[in-house]
Amino acid sequence: MAVIDLGTNTFHILIAEPDGLGGYRHLYRYREFVRLAEKGIDEISPAAFGRALAAVRFMHERLEEYGG
Repeated sequence: MAVIDLGTNTFHILIAEPDGLGGYRHLYRYREFVRLAEKGIDEISPAAFGRALAAVRFMHERLEEYGG
């Protein structure tokens, strides 16, 4: 199972699996500073959009790597 948090400045992913005891074991955690709001909150610059897209692609690759 995975959780992805796409925030204004930072994108996070956490991949985990049940630990058999009612909790979860973290398998992978990653954070990327994409700075979507570097030009303000009214506009996403082409550079920020490119960073965000690259981060999402990277996260997709990790999901596939971990069986997602």
